[in-house]
Amino acid sequence: MEKINFDEKEIIEALERSGYLFESEISKLLIEQKYFVETNKVIKDSYTGKSREIDLVAEFFDHDPKSRKNKCFNRVKFVVEMKNISAPLVLLTEFQNSEYAQDWEAIKEIMTMQRDEEFFSNIYWHRFTLENKFSIFTQYCSFQRKNRNDQLMALHPDNIYSGLSKICQYCEEELSRINNLPNYDDDEYLRNYLFLPVLLISDDLYELKHSEDNSPSLSKSECSLLLYNYHYEDRPKMAYIFVVTKAGLQNLLDFVKTVKLEVLEDMIMQKRTAAHNKELCLKTNKN
Repeated sequence: MEKINFDEKEIIEALERSGYLFESEISKLLIEQKYFVETNKVIKDSYTGKSREIDLVAEFFDHDPKSRKNKCFNRVKFVVEMKNISAPLVLLTEFQNSEYAQDWEAIKEIMTMQRDEEFFSNIYWHRFTLENKFSIFTQYCSFQRKNRNDQLMALHPDNIYSGLSKICQYCEEELSRINNLPNYDDDEYLRNYLFLPVLLISDDLYELKHSEDNSPSLSKSECSLLLYNYHYEDRPKMAYIFVVTKAGLQNLLDFVKTVKLEVLEDMIMQKRTAAHNKELCLKTNKN
């Protein structure tokens, strides 16, 4: 076999084009901020039967004494697909909310509780979607030229489509796994799990919106939401996917960390209220 001649500069340039350095850089950033990072998690493609890799799964590693004291467990996992794209990514077709959309189901969250107790968490849905912090779209596209002098063509890149499918499948499988775990009545913990699919791109994210006269305009964004539709186990599903640039990642991490604390406070309040109501009920029955 003929040996390939190369130098170190060529190696670095090849790695940069491929996106491997991008993945390594993001992993390092998260680890330095006390995230537990798992790379190259594998799922089985439900159509081909082949193994497919998730670029990165990350969870902030903290020991909140308030959580332990009140027996509330609140977990957020970022499920990340990374694309070192050379062409811009555009999100378009703004989501029109309605009572029929049931888009809260697109938040990949599950709460496990003690038997005979009822708890509900909708803070993530409210904070992510109802406060207008992020624009929400239902379509995406990128661009390519067939030849150097050809017109720019808009298209759905296969690598982005497959990446979105992977991270959504991972979230669904994890929710299903947790939902099938045995009850935790003995330890009295209230548990909340959020799996957050993220498409992380190196640069150039745009939002396309229409003015009152229906003329389109583009604006750059660092973080937006994509409401993505797919099938899981032959059932129609949807997921809110954060589409974020490298420059916007830190703001997203900080924001989610803040909301996670709000969810914990809400869980503690709900649990205390349930305990108080149960105590009142017992006193009433005794009397």
